[in-house]
Amino acid sequence: MKYKTAFIIIFLFSIYVYTGCSSNASDNSVENSLSPGTSATTSTNSNMPERTSPEEANQNTVSSQNVDNTEEYASGIKTDTGTFSGAIDSNFIEIKISGVPDEKAAKAFMLSENIKEDFKTDGFEPGNTVKFIYILNQHNQPVILKIEKLNSQSIRREENNRKTKAYLRPGSDYFIYPEAQPTLLSAAVSLKQGKEIKILKTDGDWVNIEQEKLTGWIPKWYISSDDSTPTKPVSSKPKVLTKNTEGRLYPDGAGIKLLEKGRLLTPVMQWNDWYQVKIIVYDIPAVQYAWIPMKNLAEVGKALCIEGYLKAGTPVHEVPEFDEVSASPAKAIGYTMPVYISNEREGFIRVNAAGGWSAWTKKENLVFDAD
Repeated sequence: MKYKTAFIIIFLFSIYVYTGCSSNASDNSVENSLSPGTSATTSTNSNMPERTSPEEANQNTVSSQNVDNTEEYASGIKTDTGTFSGAIDSNFIEIKISGVPDEKAAKAFMLSENIKEDFKTDGFEPGNTVKFIYILNQHNQPVILKIEKLNSQSIRREENNRKTKAYLRPGSDYFIYPEAQPTLLSAAVSLKQGKEIKILKTDGDWVNIEQEKLTGWIPKWYISSDDSTPTKPVSSKPKVLTKNTEGRLYPDGAGIKLLEKGRLLTPVMQWNDWYQVKIIVYDIPAVQYAWIPMKNLAEVGKALCIEGYLKAGTPVHEVPEFDEVSASPAKAIGYTMPVYISNEREGFIRVNAAGGWSAWTKKENLVFDAD
């Protein structure tokens, strides 16, 4: 009986061992039959590529393409022009960026691997004007993907492309200044409102513009915007300033000239409750036009006026002191001239004009309109 029991135990243990081995062999067979990438979860994860940022992915994509096709990668791609300064080493060059202040213009750029050889053979020299396409790499370094020299025609085309198109504030024609200074005025030249202009550059309250064949400076206020209230030309007789007033470059703008009470001013343009006035000048350069509040002007005869005009043929006494007038024969002036009053005695006024000229004449000879 003992032997029979022992035999049964050995037999059952043998069956258990055999079954376990078969199961392991089956598992290994199934695992080996799976193709790469479709194995168990742990195996699949070990074969997954590392995740990169969108910027790194974009960088890798661009660098693997031909630079002639870089325009299609609009995001991250930049185009600029400048002056080639020279090579820093075999990997970097220096370019002075166009339209940037000199102290900030010079910048180092890395050459991408696929343009290094072409760059050497294309004969770039310091002073060449260049156009280039670049990106920022993962280290925030600017890397040039494409660079070319510009000829004079290309340079002009690039400059024209950088000009901003605009229109003048509607309503009036505007004077153009040769420089960004209110004392320098090309009085015979005016810009036409409603016609397109090009803004070349900006300097504070001034813009350098081009219209047809005219170039010069105008106050930035004259450039039209969506909410620009039109100006309107004014045809008016001269008026008298009733209080000392700061003449301004444009309504509520920067002060450009202190105008004394009693000045004779001619309105030429209106905007809301402001006048642009023409100022009598005696020597140039001088501010000839300024904006003042309309309420500060009065009709001639309703306020004391300190200047006016002497018409051609007016008799004057060219002596410095009033006591000398009676002993001095009168002379007729040869042309109409603007004058200002510096003294008054017994119905006579002493007037001064351009170039330091002065004389005495009867007060009634002073008129307030040059026409």
